[in-house]
This record gives sequence, C-alpha cells and structure tokens, in this order.
Amino acid sequence: MKLGNALRHVYIYIYIYIYIYIYISNVFTLFSFVIKVLLLCLQKYHEMDVEVIRKDGLILIREMAAEVKNMMDIKMNAVMVSTVCQFLIQVG
Repeated sequence: MKLGNALRHVYIYIYIYIYIYIYISNVFTLFSFVIKVLLLCLQKYHEMDVEVIRKDGLILIREMAAEVKNMMDIKMNAVMVSTVCQFLIQVG
C-alpha cells in the first residue's frame, strides 16, 4: 500500500514537471516570436527611410484634442439624427 502511494506521488511530480516544462517552453517560443516580429519591424523602419518630425508637446495635444472633438461631433450628430428619426416614427 505504501509503495502505491509513493508511486502516485512520483507520477504527480512527473506530471507537474512536464506541465512546467511545457509552459516554460511555450513562454520562450512566444518570446522568440515577439523578438522576431520586433526585429522585422525595426528592419522595415530602416528600409523605408522614415523621417521623424519633432513637435512641441502643446501643439501635439491641441491636434489630438481637435481630432477627439471632431470624432465626438460625428458621434453626437449620429445620436441626434437617430433621436429625430425615432421621434418622427413615434409621431408619424
């Protein structure tokens, strides 16, 4: 009986070891894939001769705020049109 319990514990340890080994190998595989993608992006960046334009932070924030305002205006107009259409359907 004690030998059976000992074998059961050995099987559990072997299972845990295999599970950890597979998990670590998957992590390293994913990590190597991410590194390959980053290196490919860096290579494409250098091939395209990209020029980076330096901008002042305040100008950048103003441009981003203008883009957000335009997006919100579009969404608000869509909601207004939807509300008017629903009102006309209920009245009509």
